[in-house]
Amino acid sequence: MVVETGRRSIPPQESPAEKLNPLDQLLGVITEHFELEPDEIFKPRSPRNPNTRIGRALTIYFLYQSGIDTATIAQFLDTTETVVKRIPEKVGSLKKKYPGFGETIERLGLNIQIIRERDNTAKIKNQVLNTVSEEFDLPVEHIIGDHRFLSYMQGRFSAMHLLREAGLPLKTVGFVLGGRDHSTVFHGLGEIQRHIETWPDFEERIHRMSSRIDAIRVRRELEEEVKRRINNKEQD
Repeated sequence: MVVETGRRSIPPQESPAEKLNPLDQLLGVITEHFELEPDEIFKPRSPRNPNTRIGRALTIYFLYQSGIDTATIAQFLDTTETVVKRIPEKVGSLKKKYPGFGETIERLGLNIQIIRERDNTAKIKNQVLNTVSEEFDLPVEHIIGDHRFLSYMQGRFSAMHLLREAGLPLKTVGFVLGGRDHSTVFHGLGEIQRHIETWPDFEERIHRMSSRIDAIRVRRELEEEVKRRINNKEQD
């Protein structure tokens, strides 16, 4: 079943480029589209190519949409957090003002693995519910239901956490889990830490489940690669 939430439901697509790590794959899509050399993304402007500014801005935008924190993005691209925080709003305004620009963003996003994974609500929903169901040996209807047995609640809170970590907003998480409101989801997310402190193996179970959710796994790989390159740059 496809959940209609305003986010795109996108069928899985594969390409040879996805054999690259998620960061090189993202950068490759942008540099190819704007006909940039790889190092031009890291320059605010280039006299050789006027597309460097928009290519750089969209790199920031897609990293932000991928769930990478603003401080890490700023450090990676040698800019400030203030600049990073402004980019999503500017891109959003341009998408509304110029439909063609919005279509370009859409096409680029469809070719960037991490964006496609985080936008695929139906896939995230199915992976999370099936993973939690297997981990806790619970039918899916008990995860999204109202019973308050401990194992049911642990499964439900885990599903909330994983759906949120995969990039779904609170409202969508509540919708996926039986139509709960966002305040219930917010409370459930807060319970995760209490369960971790009470049951020592609970954190390990969360981590094990999260590695099976593509949207979470790819984001972690992306974040690790960004941070690795920041460290390499600092050591040079």
